[in-house]
Order: sequence, then structure tokens, then C-alpha cells
Amino acid sequence: MAAILQTNISEMENTQARSTRATTAREEILRLAEPYHMHAHVSDGSVLTGPPLVIVEAMIEPYFEMVNPYMPLWTKEGFRRLMESDSESSNPSDKRAFDVCANNLVLLTLQAKYLHSRAVSSRASAGASGASSIDMDLIRSFIANAKRALENVELLLLNPSLLSLQALLSLCLVAQTSLSEDVAALVFSFAVHVAKSIGLRHWTSANSAERTNTEEYQEKQQVMYCMTCLGRAVAWSSGLSFDLPSVDLLERSLSTSSTTSHLATRVSLLQLEEQVYGDLYSDEATSQGPNAIGKTALGQGRKLDAWAENRPEELDEGQYSGTLSGELHHDLAVRYTSIRAMASWPISEDASGSPSILDVARLSLRLFQRLWTATSERGHHLDLALLVASYPPVPFFELCRHVLTSQQTSNEDWGLLHSFAGMVRIFAEWADETSFIKRLSRFCDIMIQLINADREEKSSTRPESRPTSVGQAYIHTLEPIPGIMAPIVHPYGGDSVASSSRSTSTPISGAAQLMHPTSDAEPVPLPAVSESIISSSLDSFDGVFGGRLSSIGDLEGWIVEPGPHGAPLPNSMSNFMFQDSSAFSFDRIDLG
Repeated sequence: MAAILQTNISEMENTQARSTRATTAREEILRLAEPYHMHAHVSDGSVLTGPPLVIVEAMIEPYFEMVNPYMPLWTKEGFRRLMESDSESSNPSDKRAFDVCANNLVLLTLQAKYLHSRAVSSRASAGASGASSIDMDLIRSFIANAKRALENVELLLLNPSLLSLQALLSLCLVAQTSLSEDVAALVFSFAVHVAKSIGLRHWTSANSAERTNTEEYQEKQQVMYCMTCLGRAVAWSSGLSFDLPSVDLLERSLSTSSTTSHLATRVSLLQLEEQVYGDLYSDEATSQGPNAIGKTALGQGRKLDAWAENRPEELDEGQYSGTLSGELHHDLAVRYTSIRAMASWPISEDASGSPSILDVARLSLRLFQRLWTATSERGHHLDLALLVASYPPVPFFELCRHVLTSQQTSNEDWGLLHSFAGMVRIFAEWADETSFIKRLSRFCDIMIQLINADREEKSSTRPESRPTSVGQAYIHTLEPIPGIMAPIVHPYGGDSVASSSRSTSTPISGAAQLMHPTSDAEPVPLPAVSESIISSSLDSFDGVFGGRLSSIGDLEGWIVEPGPHGAPLPNSMSNFMFQDSSAFSFDRIDLG
């Protein structure tokens, strides 16, 4: 998200100082958009090893209390059965999949406990204690083990099963919190293939055999729910949209049980989120022009408002009981405001019948702040990190823009921005340099420094010397930067890819812009592997799959190419959410 911030108000005092700050910030943010490698190799030559079962056993209870309620990949009983069967199994594919699951369960639990501790310490004193080097080293060792799984991720495709699907989805969660969004997209594309091969992607009502095993059916329901959530997150972050049909049927099946009814509510919101993404930010949508998109956005906003009106208690920001139910309601509210911000973004400021995007932004950041500072023994803070990684940070940017372009701003706005930036900074403490969380943290720091310097300057400037019109302090321009158009797309993800959001026009202004030269996306580097071996493993996929594995030029590894002729291509540009080609990059917004 390369924000282009400039000043050119000749009548202002200290104009040169502001111009220098804006130029420096612009250059720093543009550096965040530079191409990067997906992830660093684990170069010690070691292979993935599962953690000792005694450690896994110790982490089961905290995991299902702190992490699983928000992203229920397993049931507690089901995971214990996996532990028992792992010691007896002689199938190397199953053992490898379980090792991945066990490693990531421990890792996500350690991250949740660490964030809970950091949040408590930040509440206890204004100067929160720093990260524990022991805890951080432990977390990073499990992240390194997850990277070892990525070195041979294709082995999880050899024997498709529910277990291998859960292993891939757990890797997606790790990628969201610790690695790059391109890693998450690639691993998720493999997960879709596995789900398809075991018949889970096409969700249907329970048959008689499944009804006799309620627990197994519930576990499949929850895995399908997790796929739906992760699919939407991948769409926003990387520009890939995956075909996960029969979501409405999944919603109905989830609503029949009291234990999963809250998931059904979230699925209904996810369906609206998919409409916002497809109608406002896809290639087809951005080609319509700003007026048409604005009208569509108003319609999507009304749908979201109607959805919210039917759930007043679940979205009431004033009610926070500290219970699991209250935290789940706030999770839902954060998701709603994030989607509402994306629906409001293309709407012109003078349009009637739509809430101000500033109001939505403030509400969203207020909810993040409340959840971050809330006292809870369960430790729900990893869910916040996953939420931050699941949506473009439009609320933060819009409030930053307001603070920088207004003559007077409230201390509340300043506090909300500082709270969000500080929270993201903690989320980024263990993340890779190329991860979205780490780059978002740097972006937040740049904007906060700019705002702080501007506040100091405004406080020392005489009132009569200030500009008379709002917005004169900073004029944001979207000057095209010389470059080239998008590179040739090398598709991956099989026929699960439904649409691409690669676009050369902003959803706001509709003006075509050039993009920076970027290298093609690199797949996760994999060791040499026989094409015949992997291709034969794909024969177990149903007949609809017509993909093949092929090498891409001089890039390492193998990727899955879609088979159907004319299938839409995904956005293969690395760093999608931070690129000028992204429909969500900040320098593609008409701020004037």
C-alpha cells in the first residue's frame, strides 16, 4: 500500500518541513511494495519433526480454549484420537500430516498465550514490558519447523484425507500470522484440491452414514467453515478467489446445532463479504467506472445494514461481558465493520443514504481497541491478529487521512490510531520480514510518526497562520509513477480459482494507472520431485480436475495450473496487498 503524500500549500508556515516529511514517508512506504521472496529457506538441511507428545498434550486444553473457538479446525475428541492413532500408524503420509498439525497446534497456542501476556502487561503500565526472549525463541523455533513443512508441502497431496486437509489449513493460519500472504494463498490452493479430492468442497447434507457419526460430521462442517473464512481472507490479501460452492447449504446445516449456530451467523456475513469483493473489487467491477461502482456500493451497504439490523444484540459494541459468547460477538462485529468499510470505500463523500466511512472506521478501530484491552483469562488475542491479517486496513488508513487533512482532530482519533498501531507492532514481533503483518506494522509506524510530527507542528503554529479550508494542510495526489503494466500471469491453484482482482484501474477514480515493474510471483521453493509421482497422486482427484503440474521457466518447484480452457487467472503478483496493481493499495484511492 504505497501512499503518496505531498504538500504544496504555499501560504503555510514550515511548508518545506511538511513536504520533506511527506516525501520521506512516501519513499519508505514504496519500499514496502518492493518484490520479495516468499519465505526464507530453513537451510540447516533438517526435516519436519513432530513435537513430543507430552508437549502436545499440555497444549490441547489451552488451544481449544484460546484458539479453536474462532477457527475450529479440530474437535478436541477428534484431535486426541489422532494422537492415539499416530503412535500406531505406519502410514508415512498420515504421520507427516499429524506432525504438521501437532506443530501448528503448539505454535498457535504459544502465540495466543504470548499475545495474552503482552496485552495484560500493556494494560498494567503505559510502558509495556518487552518481549520475552525465551518465549520468542520458542515461537520462532516452531515457525521454523512449519517452514520445513513448506519445503515439502507437496507431500501432503500424495494421500488426500481430512487429516492432510487440516494440516494444510493449519499451515494457512501460520502463514497469516507469521509468513507472507503469497505463502498462505499457495497453501490454501493445495487445501482446496485436497478438499475437492475427498469430496468436502462440494458440501451436501449429511447422509445416513454421517448421521450415525455426529462428531465426524461436525468436524467436517467446521473444517468447511474454516475453508470459507480463509478463502475470503486470501481473496483480500492476494487477489485470488476460490470457488467454494454451496455455502448457503453450509450455513443451514450449521444453524441446526446450538454448538455451531454462531458459525452459521458468520457464514451469512461471509456471503455478503463475497458479494462486496466480487461486485466492487473484481476485474469486472473495476471496469465499470466510479459512478457505477458507487451505486453498487450503496446497494451492498444497504444489504449489510439490513443484516446488522437483524442482529442488534450480537453487534452491540456497548455490551462486552468478557465471556466467550461476548468475545465471539465482538469478533463478528469486527468482521462486520471491516466489510462495511470496504463497501463504503467507493462511495463519494457527498452521497446520501450511507454512513460516513469515518464513522465506520472509528467504530472498527474502537472494537479492536476494546478487544485488545479486554480482560479475559481465555486469551482471545490471536483471533485479533488473524482478523488484522484477513482484511485490508481501510479503517486505519481512512482515519489517518482524516487526521492529516483536518485542521483540528480529536484526541480520541489519535488514541485509536496509536492503539491499533501498537497492537499490530506486537503482532509483528515474531513475523517474517516479508509477512503482511510485519509490513503493515511498518506502515502504521510511518503514518503515526507523520501524524505525531504534524500534531507537534500544528500545536506550535499560530491559529491565524493556518489554512482556512479543511484539507489544505495535506493534499494527497495519485500521480502515476512510470512503470509497466502487470506481468504475464502464471496461474496456480487449479480450477478452484474463480476470479482475479488484478486490475489497472482504481475502484474509486476509475482512471487507469501504470504499475511498478515487479517480478513474477515465486512459488514456495520445493525440493526436486518427479512430475510423474505428483501427477499420479492427482489422479485421485475427481474428474472435474483437469490440472497439471509444470515447471515455470527458471523458477524452482512445481505449481498446479488450472485445466479448464478460459478459466480466470489469479493475480500472481507478489506482495499483492501492497502493490500499486492491487485494488486495495492506498495509492489507488482518490483521496481528493
